[in-house]
Amino acid sequence: MATPERGYGDVERVREATDIVAVIGQYAALTPAGENLKGLCPFHADTKPSLTVSPAKQLYYCFGCGEGGNAFSFVMKMEGLTFGEALRELAKRAGIPLRAGGRATPQEKRRERLAAVVEEAARFFEGNLRASDPYADAARRYLLERGLTQETLDEWRLGLVADSWDSFLKHAARAGYEAAELGEAGLVVQSKSGPGYYDRFRGRIIFPIWNASGRVVAFGGRALGDGEPKYLNSPNTSLYNKSTTLYGLYQNRGAVARAGSCVVVEGYMDLLGVHQAGVKNVVATCGTALAEEAAAILARHATDFVMLFDGDDAGLRATRRALASLLARGARRVRVGVLEPGQDPFDVAAEGPDALAAVLDGAVDWPAFVVELARREHAGDAVGAELAAIGELRPLLAAVPEELERSYWRRRAADLLGIPVDAVTAPARPARGAGDVPPAAPPEHNLLRILIHYPAAAAECLAEISLEDVVDEQVQRVLRVMAKLVKNGPFSTVELLDELDAADAGVVTRLAMAESREEDAARAARLAVKAVKQRALARRTRELRERIAASGGEYDDAAQAIKELVEDKRRYIKPEGGG
Repeated sequence: MATPERGYGDVERVREATDIVAVIGQYAALTPAGENLKGLCPFHADTKPSLTVSPAKQLYYCFGCGEGGNAFSFVMKMEGLTFGEALRELAKRAGIPLRAGGRATPQEKRRERLAAVVEEAARFFEGNLRASDPYADAARRYLLERGLTQETLDEWRLGLVADSWDSFLKHAARAGYEAAELGEAGLVVQSKSGPGYYDRFRGRIIFPIWNASGRVVAFGGRALGDGEPKYLNSPNTSLYNKSTTLYGLYQNRGAVARAGSCVVVEGYMDLLGVHQAGVKNVVATCGTALAEEAAAILARHATDFVMLFDGDDAGLRATRRALASLLARGARRVRVGVLEPGQDPFDVAAEGPDALAAVLDGAVDWPAFVVELARREHAGDAVGAELAAIGELRPLLAAVPEELERSYWRRRAADLLGIPVDAVTAPARPARGAGDVPPAAPPEHNLLRILIHYPAAAAECLAEISLEDVVDEQVQRVLRVMAKLVKNGPFSTVELLDELDAADAGVVTRLAMAESREEDAARAARLAVKAVKQRALARRTRELRERIAASGGEYDDAAQAIKELVEDKRRYIKPEGGG
């Protein structure tokens, strides 16, 4: 039974028309594994594979990083969308027109409210840069003298914020937004010295950051002058995750798809410069190294990449770290555009399209980059350089998922170093020891797992136990929701997930995706209830002894408490099926 708050019509029609295997298959290669399918998880550096997708349950779960849910939550996480945006995206894929009037949950309404706050900020910043005052004039002059055009400023909605503690805070208050909402959206910071808030971005050029559906969800700010830090970025929020967001992907994904290749840069200005110089198939990381999640998104759009980071040591190291992310996601060709020390992509782009094309055309393949970087870092020490290169190459080669490609790159790396192929092959990992078996699940988790797999047993089991018998607060919350749902008859896992927050839904998804081999579900449920009750009885016994001892033997209700405890023990502490 779907909840009314979720707008049964639209959500259920889209859910029924959506195949989770088809959705996740657009992001990860899935192969059959019994009743399920498995693949490399796009949310972390997976090599197992650890991602399991259940066509029967329409759920996914990664046993490596713990991400799990349904088709809606997968698209929300993967593309950085709100629930409403994910609903519209999946409806579009399924060819289903959405009806107006479906009501959203409080969490979804909150996200939509925060999205409105961020858009209000984008308009405020944008208006500041276009104002007719000395501060705005100086900022525009700085950007134009750097080489950006007015067309670029307008197309990418660049903005400006004054060097004031509360200019946006005051504007947002006039627009009807509360300071706590602004804080939740990452736009203001709570003062450590008092109850107030102040603007996060002050005295900066502002770069709006879009999510996959074209909505502004965050900002990057570049200091005007010599302010520190030079770049300041929005924190992660419910709308924005820097690990899954790529600056410029929304605008340039068409160009990336047409070219079949993508240039990856580090900074907002670098992207604008490269884009303005005529290279449209470009994206930028958002104030961080290329994360595994972002690499998974990129690998869905292209298989050929050129890394174009700064030419200083930090940029070269960031390039090396990013290689593993792309290679693990199936990138067939990764090259590196090597810049001069102190040079960045914006500098090259400012020299003109020909200068930029020369760098991109001269990009070297990733093994050559790794070897050259090792030689640069160990100049004058040939043996040290070779050993360092081998050490860097081994995990990168291991990250390549296809054996044929891995074999090719092994030979390429060995040729560059002039050593046998075997020397760049990583040693085999030791087998898992017998003592590495995970511990048994607590009784209440086992009960929850059984009720998720066999919801028909829920009514009887939940009537037998009290929530006070359950220690784990998360299990308590889920059982409470189950007790509400079961009043209307058996429920599905999907209906249960609809009622839970993200953390509790994650636990349910993990247990739902775990194997369940009970031949007699009713008996397994009775045994699980019995185990929970026995554990609760042991706890009650211990607590009763402590109370009696603390009272000096004068605990007034001791006799009644002992009587109830003995009766419960007679009922539950006996063999299954005993009289």
